[in-house]
Order: sequence, then C-alpha cells, then structure tokens
Amino acid sequence: MVVSQIFRRVFFRVMAELYSKLHHMQQVYLPYCCLLQVGVYLTPQLPCGSSQPNGEDMKEEVKIEKQWTTAAGYKAEVLAQPMGHRCGYVTVPEGHACADKDYDDVNVDVHGGLTYGHGGKFGFDCAHLYDAKDPDLMSDEYRKIYEEWPRFDEGGTIKTLGFCVAECESLAAQLKELA
Repeated sequence: MVVSQIFRRVFFRVMAELYSKLHHMQQVYLPYCCLLQVGVYLTPQLPCGSSQPNGEDMKEEVKIEKQWTTAAGYKAEVLAQPMGHRCGYVTVPEGHACADKDYDDVNVDVHGGLTYGHGGKFGFDCAHLYDAKDPDLMSDEYRKIYEEWPRFDEGGTIKTLGFCVAECESLAAQLKELA
C-alpha cells in the first residue's frame, strides 16, 4: 500500500470520527464523511433534523452516462453523480486474479487512485482536489448548497465523459495485464 493510500484511509477515518462527534452535538451544515464498507465518499450534510430546508428528503439520482465493453473485454461504466462529478468503474470476470482483492491491493494507475473495489468491480472518482464540479451534472439541491459553500475546486478542471472513458479503458487494460 502506498503512502497516499495509507494517508487517505487514516484521514477519512479521523474525519468520520470528527463528523460523528459534531453530528451528535447538533452542529449543522458541516461536511461529513460517509464511511461505507466499500469506500469513503465526501458529501455535504444538511441541517440535523431536517434533510432539506423544505422538509423533504434529498433524492440523489446517480445517472449512467455510458456503459460499454472496453477494448480489453471488460464491462465499464461512467456514472454522473448529483454532486457534480463523475465516477468510472470496470468489472473483471469471476476468476480474475483481482476479483476478490481490496482496491488498495490492486496496483494500477488511474485518476486519483482507485477509490472503490467490491465484487470484482473497481472504480475511481473525479471528486479530488483540483477536480472541478460539472454544473450540468448537479442536482438542484446540490447546486444550491454549492453556491452557498466556499469552493475548493477553483483552478481545477471538469473531468469530462471522454476523460472518464479513457481512464476506464486504461484501467481495464491494466487489470487485464494483472489477470
């Protein structure tokens, strides 16, 4: 495991713990980390007690922008997240040498490093420092939050569908070499 991956895991665990403590103290409008079994994602937190200013639940819709079979023969997809960024995924077949590995144990070079790995599906996201959000992908709810919050992606670039497709193709080729 490389130093950046170790740092990322430790950093997000500390942030998740901090969020947990602040959340119980009823702090509002704080960014928080959702720690999932398969990865860590940053997402904005709305006021405690009401998930929307209007009282309605936020309905996050992830949109599939593209699904295809890569040149390496693996299934791939690019998803558009309602927070304004894209994620790319490649699925290896059963029996592949990496199919049961944790994403931190798969040595590939992809944008921002692998941030997802479960059931033979490996992915990356375009929500890193200097990855600008794509306003065309944002849900109305996130657009409102984004306009009120300070921006950390200034000077960054939007990672387009074409960029993500190329990264998925590269990831698939690397995974094929590891088969």
